Amino acid sequence: MTDERTFKLLWVEDDYITISGVMLPLRKKGWEVTACADFLSARKRIESKERFDFFLIDLILPFTVEGDDDNVGGDRDGHRHESYLGASLIKLIRAKYGDAKPIGVFSVVFDPAIEQQLRQFNVAVRFTKGTASNAEICSTIEGSSKQQSNQ
Repeated sequence: MTDERTFKLLWVEDDYITISGVMLPLRKKGWEVTACADFLSARKRIESKERFDFFLIDLILPFTVEGDDDNVGGDRDGHRHESYLGASLIKLIRAKYGDAKPIGVFSVVFDPAIEQQLRQFNVAVRFTKGTASNAEICSTIEGSSKQQSNQ
């Protein structure tokens, strides 16, 4: 008998247009997709009791998009700080789950120091924005989760 539970994806990406092309096909296949647009909201989800089967993380994220009007996460000129906060989320996921949950990275960034960190945190898959097709992303996420459920 197969496990009919819903697979849950946490996608951390600050560009909703990027997310929307993959969310619909996964949802049609019965996935529950939760999207977070910044570091703070993603950290809250990861630290919660909520269970996720797969994490897809953008490397460059704003600290927060909440409260842009009061300059949270920005400098005196109102610019949002963006940095490799996705790597911090990956570290948090590994601290909570160990290697039990697959993590994918979805980013345009290629920085040798960050790539070294990703290898250390056993990132399952890496997608480059603008080159990975929606079908490729969906099938890779599904494949990684099936492997996880068979272990």
